[in-house]
Amino acid sequence: VEKYKDMLEEGYAKVLTGILILLSLLTVLEIMWEMFKIINKNSIENVLVTLVKILIRFGLFSYILTNIVTIISTLYNVFAKIGSMITRTEATTLNSVWAVGTKEGETVLSIMNTYQFSIWQLLTDSALFWENVAKFLLLIAVLVMIYIFLIMILFQMLFASVIFFMSIDLAFIFMPFNVNTITKRFNRVNPINTIIGAGTKLVIVTTFAGIVFKSLENASLSGSTIQELDFTVIFSFITIGFIMALLMIKIDK
Repeated sequence: VEKYKDMLEEGYAKVLTGILILLSLLTVLEIMWEMFKIINKNSIENVLVTLVKILIRFGLFSYILTNIVTIISTLYNVFAKIGSMITRTEATTLNSVWAVGTKEGETVLSIMNTYQFSIWQLLTDSALFWENVAKFLLLIAVLVMIYIFLIMILFQMLFASVIFFMSIDLAFIFMPFNVNTITKRFNRVNPINTIIGAGTKLVIVTTFAGIVFKSLENASLSGSTIQELDFTVIFSFITIGFIMALLMIKIDK
């Protein structure tokens, strides 16, 4: 995400001069258009008010466009923080999700490593033998589930982050058209709506990621050997996984 953000920032820096020139040009045309309407109506009562409004809008847009990198980074951190506040966890980032996912995966692998295949056990206590085999196979399913979740959530978070930066960057690039009455009619890109839409998606994804891995941590299999591990713990872990999978499908839609 950081590399993609840096790439967007570098690209935006290259087009910033052109955007500000466009903003200035459209502002001048707006002033000329308003002056023409005032002269045509033969009324100069609102000249000062009109000019002040146009200049304030020009100043506001200029400030936003020249500080867009800081503004977008701040907005991103705010929306990501909201998701963390909802789940009452630390900031949910790609690195933190990867850390939790790999930790749970290593826990399952360590439990599987305690399994010892024994023909003697099959002959002397077949019930215990097949119970341990079943646990081992279920742990394989759990391991696969963890890494599928990890990949899916990382993809969702990466996609939401990329869309956030890209869509807001594009929305602000079209901002100069809003300074002019005529061009504003044809500009359907609203930066506020874009921020709300992209920010909401980011909050939903980060919140969901926090819920998933917080739930998996609470249902952790740590501290057990395959002999001590109870079937109810494994099935609880899998059940949580299926519920999270259904929620993830809904979010993706």
